Amino acid sequence: MLRFAFALAAALALWACEDKRSVAFQTLQKLPRVEWVAFAKTLPVPERLALFDEVYSASGHPKDFHLADAFENTGEAGFEAVDQNLISTDAFSRYTGILYAIDRTGFDLCAEQPFAALRAAAARSGMDNYNLSMIDLGPCELNDKDWRPASP
Repeated sequence: MLRFAFALAAALALWACEDKRSVAFQTLQKLPRVEWVAFAKTLPVPERLALFDEVYSASGHPKDFHLADAFENTGEAGFEAVDQNLISTDAFSRYTGILYAIDRTGFDLCAEQPFAALRAAAARSGMDNYNLSMIDLGPCELNDKDWRPASP
């Protein structure tokens, strides 16, 4: 009986150590790094964001932002997925590369609605002016209280 208990404990310990990563993450790990972005682009935006988070969390220091480029041309869908997660200064740091990728491919982060959403996210996350100044959106500045998007 004692042997059975030890065998069961060993089996449970082995099971607990098993890789709990997503299928997408496990697939990504088998690919050459140069293929990561192309693979990530095959996923729907929410799954792509989850994969980005998984890679970011699994990486050491410096953090791996490599998959941010997978959000190019995702436009409003990409922006909305990221905007929902902008809940802290750390989240802004995590997702800034994705915001840049979205912005540089035709979705204007300085337009009225996305800029207002970013300002609201910054306010609810408690970001100070110094941290806001680190986010370079080009012509618009999150830390400039007087900046307003141009009228259409």
